[in-house]
Amino acid sequence: MNQELLKQAKALFDSPEKWNAFLELVWQKDEIRNQWFIKLKEEANKIFTTDEFVEGWVFNSWGIWDMHWYLKEHGDKSISLLLGWWGDMTLYCNPEFFDTTKIHDLLRTERFSPLLSCLNRIDRFYEGGRLAIEVRNFSFGSPYDTKFDTDRLAWFAGNQTEIFLDQIVEKVNKLRKDEQLTMLLNELNQLTKINRE
Repeated sequence: MNQELLKQAKALFDSPEKWNAFLELVWQKDEIRNQWFIKLKEEANKIFTTDEFVEGWVFNSWGIWDMHWYLKEHGDKSISLLLGWWGDMTLYCNPEFFDTTKIHDLLRTERFSPLLSCLNRIDRFYEGGRLAIEVRNFSFGSPYDTKFDTDRLAWFAGNQTEIFLDQIVEKVNKLRKDEQLTMLLNELNQLTKINRE
């Protein structure tokens, strides 16, 4: 924060009441952020079980805003899409049930690399079950577009919910509504599942 802005901010708090009101708000920041993300998740719950339902795919959500899309045939531990970690879109699997080394190797092949196109960009690779990660890549006409921190992204979750949700739908439907990619995902799940019997 530059000096002029600090000077203006200090001038705003010309009484203990104003300062205390500001502190109360600061202390509630996380709860406000969480409520905005909960609003987004609740709207996602509605749309992915009605208008954006895709046969063969399951959607579920939990917590403040974690969302998961996976092939019904392979279950919720399979290679799938997860939106979590405060805004990361992730190609994910549970490493206790799937061979992540084999998945990593196969995703590097010409046959399976198209699965990575379900993400607009890949910011990080191969962090255990997080196979490919796109970090908070959303756009709202903000200076922080495509590189949001969690707190700035939260405002859009609660105040431009429909625009935010449209972007999520577009991202996940790249995989869910593409028959070729869905077939590849199905095959990759079959090839890399660890036999637990």
